[in-house]
Amino acid sequence: QKARALDNYSIQAIMSRNRQALAQAETDGNQVLETLLVLAERRGWEPTFLMTRNSGDVSGDKNRVVGYASIVFHEPFSLTEQEKLELLGFTRQCIEEHLREGQARQPEAEWLERYPIFRIPRAVFVTLEKKGRLRGCQGELISRRPLYSGVMTAAINAAVRDPRFPPVREDELADLDVSISVLDYPCRMSVSRPEEYLEVLRPLKDGVILIHEGKRSTYLPQVWKDLPDPEQFLSRLSLKQGAPPDAWRSRSTILYRYGAYVFGEELISEQPESVDSS
Repeated sequence: QKARALDNYSIQAIMSRNRQALAQAETDGNQVLETLLVLAERRGWEPTFLMTRNSGDVSGDKNRVVGYASIVFHEPFSLTEQEKLELLGFTRQCIEEHLREGQARQPEAEWLERYPIFRIPRAVFVTLEKKGRLRGCQGELISRRPLYSGVMTAAINAAVRDPRFPPVREDELADLDVSISVLDYPCRMSVSRPEEYLEVLRPLKDGVILIHEGKRSTYLPQVWKDLPDPEQFLSRLSLKQGAPPDAWRSRSTILYRYGAYVFGEELISEQPESVDSS
């Protein structure tokens, strides 16, 4: 248990590209890992977590273990137009099957073999709009589950478990527009004083997580379209969790930011071919 806690700390430091946290990690190569983070920053690489294990998982002896993790740094996440179409079609299929049959089917292995990128672990949000207005939005900020699995869960939750809205009805399906946000791993924002957040935030690019007195709230990058002023953006994000509008100014408040790869069903109208994930 102690080793797993130490390993999880190290993994989080690497994934969030937090060099200060990494300096405190228990690894056999902190300087090598820090060099990797500097290189990744210069090259614009993103991390994807794949797996973690320790020697006790193999030997069975858990009195003294060594931990291992696999994290890949790569060019920014992207999908081909066909992959976007397939994933959007799968998302709608999950919603329709859940509403009509009470559950959604897992995709066939052949479909996943054809599109292996759907198997990589990524956090994802699914947003539903009806005639231009929000109808549901759910997802995870950090996830170790495969992309397709996250999409399935987020789609169903957005349709029937968003506490802000009543469950979607089957007769609404034709009026829904579906979009997907595939998230980068959040990075903690470091500033000398809270007012500097207003200068370093990047409208339309940064999603933001605000943690204040144990509570957490987030806005996806596309929320900047409705709240383009950084101060208003952070004030509304504070209010979203029930905190005062100036909670973001507290020195005890922590902010993380993340990017998102966003695409929606407008692509389907451009290429109206059938999408079959079964």
